[in-house]
Amino acid sequence: MASQIVTLKCIKSSWSSIFFRSYCDLNTKYERSLNSVQLIGRTGNDPQKRGSETNSVTVFSLATNITYKNSDTGNVTQKVDWHRICIFKPGLKDLVYNYLRKGQRVYVSGKISYGEVNDDFGKKVILTSIIAEDVIFFNSAFPQNKI
Repeated sequence: MASQIVTLKCIKSSWSSIFFRSYCDLNTKYERSLNSVQLIGRTGNDPQKRGSETNSVTVFSLATNITYKNSDTGNVTQKVDWHRICIFKPGLKDLVYNYLRKGQRVYVSGKISYGEVNDDFGKKVILTSIIAEDVIFFNSAFPQNKI
């Protein structure tokens, strides 16, 4: 089996080198993984800055939806999912905070993150967030400034 893997490593296509890279070294202890999210939707609120001035994060909500036909009633139904978007990149978080508005259509790419926080009553709450690496505005609000 090891000789087959080494033979496959010699193939020059980019797909094979990516796929077999972590399998070729038999002493490798770490696997490669993928955590990637791409969303297109509308913002649910104006972005907010949280944290200190030196260590801030910009946060906003994003709605995505699916439309389906109910097989029992025949009615067309739309289901909305809400996503919590967090931006830590210095230039991007300021751009989004200054120019993104509620209701704008945007593309967000990043990774999914899970965390726990304690609410006001001391109960643990699991948060799911999208850590944005890129945000593309479909309809720009650049001429206006946030007051």
